[in-house]
Amino acid sequence: MKKLIVISVMFALISGAVFAQTAEGIIVNAWGRGAFSPLQVEFPAWENGKAVKDSEVQLYAGKGTTWGTDAIRVDFRMLGNSPWIGFGFNATVESDALAGNDDAAFIWAKPFNNEYLKIKIGMFIEDELRGKFGGLNNTFHTWVVPGIGEEDGIFTRFSSGAVGAHLNSSYLDAGGGVLLTSKPTPNLFLGLMFNGNIGRNGGAGTSAIDAYRYMQAAIGYNFIDYGIHARAQYVGGFAGSYTAKDIEEINKDHGQGFNGNNPSRIEVAFAITAIPGFLIDLGGKVWMPIEQDGGVKSNNGISAALGLRYIIDDIGINFRVDAGTFSPNSGGSGSGFGAYNRQNKDDKSEKGVVFDVRLNPYYVLDFATVGGLFGMNMSTNSIDAKGDEVKDSTFQMGFGGYIQKGLGKGSIKAGVTYTLAPLTRGGLSDGAASGRDVLSIPVLIEYAFF
Repeated sequence: MKKLIVISVMFALISGAVFAQTAEGIIVNAWGRGAFSPLQVEFPAWENGKAVKDSEVQLYAGKGTTWGTDAIRVDFRMLGNSPWIGFGFNATVESDALAGNDDAAFIWAKPFNNEYLKIKIGMFIEDELRGKFGGLNNTFHTWVVPGIGEEDGIFTRFSSGAVGAHLNSSYLDAGGGVLLTSKPTPNLFLGLMFNGNIGRNGGAGTSAIDAYRYMQAAIGYNFIDYGIHARAQYVGGFAGSYTAKDIEEINKDHGQGFNGNNPSRIEVAFAITAIPGFLIDLGGKVWMPIEQDGGVKSNNGISAALGLRYIIDDIGINFRVDAGTFSPNSGGSGSGFGAYNRQNKDDKSEKGVVFDVRLNPYYVLDFATVGGLFGMNMSTNSIDAKGDEVKDSTFQMGFGGYIQKGLGKGSIKAGVTYTLAPLTRGGLSDGAASGRDVLSIPVLIEYAFF
């Protein structure tokens, strides 16, 4: 109840600011998205390639998936900008939860009144270097096949809030942090971020060791004459070999201690815009291997993502492929090339590689835009501890079409999608389906008052 009252007060204050004359430098805007389906048909189930006895058609209706959840997002955003100092925050409500604020409550300052140094503290996101190609068609693809990658699959943005999936240590994700950025020239961007809380007045603080172990440092340079935006960064965590004594010493430190599931990684990406109407953004992530006493080894391998867009007159094509980033039926991270989790020195196991492919051709008419959708995600067979191939690959695909109409400060999009049951328990090896085919009639509404 208290949370509801707080959020109501926040919205009242922001609404007042919207309809009143705002002070110089104050900007108020808003964004939100929701989806529903008047009918979703789930056909009789399959189990390991055979029809399930007495399984019947199931019908559903109601709100549905937007960015991987069924939440309907409504938010207000306020920004304060001046040459020296500013702030920003979001006031957010989602239908499944009174979120309050999910990714923006920050203050920034430029001590020298220029771009040589900018300090931002709090809960924030910084998209300066983020991948330029996200989930196709404003999440409509999540109705085709779940698990579509976002911009961070190409190159991870700075994010200290609840959406800080780039951090390897979950207890640091939502606590907020500090971001130092510099643009000594218009083409060069440098950034350094660390998360944590001091924890004074009896509160639990974040150890300096943890804060800097999981820091994120990035650089980007825009070669304008060549139409290339190059980016590279380091995302902190553990890497290398650790003896039992090493782990014991790390665990003695004030902090989270050793965690073999939190590897560091290096990311590199290149965006090319030299050809008019053409965008290509290619990024890769190299995860650092971790080895412990007793032969325990883990490695997330190498993942890559490619986004491609081509527009000529009223015709456009969007294409996206992720390798080792997203897995079938999941929005989480998958297995890259060369990934493994070995329990002893004789273990030869290796994980299968996860792929996700999306295609969206469209045509712009006078009154609306019409388009088609195709999605496919799959994983290859893994290798067991003895070095033998395991038939555990997966495969799922879906397709659909839509029509989208602009509504001034927003849009409405409606279509039909059909998703086939995933092939599992041998998947690509024997084509065994487990699950249900799903026919949906999604309708997506989005507003953006900017």
